[in-house]
Amino acid sequence: MKDLSTSDQQMVEIAKAITRDVRVLIMDEPTATLTENEVKVLFALIDRLRQRAWRFCISPTNCVKLSRSLIA
Repeated sequence: MKDLSTSDQQMVEIAKAITRDVRVLIMDEPTATLTENEVKVLFALIDRLRQRAWRFCISPTNCVKLSRSLIA
């Protein structure tokens, strides 16, 4: 993992978290190190998981508008 960029490491950690057998995920600034495209991918994934009854608590420092629409 050391060879991955910071944003790639962040995406790996998010992927590891969603593979756990949980339905609630707390994310502290999940977009802090992601590129604009990676943010879009992440929030598309969160939206799909929400449709499957997942719930998220997202620290919205870098994603206020997007997190509001996904948490509601």
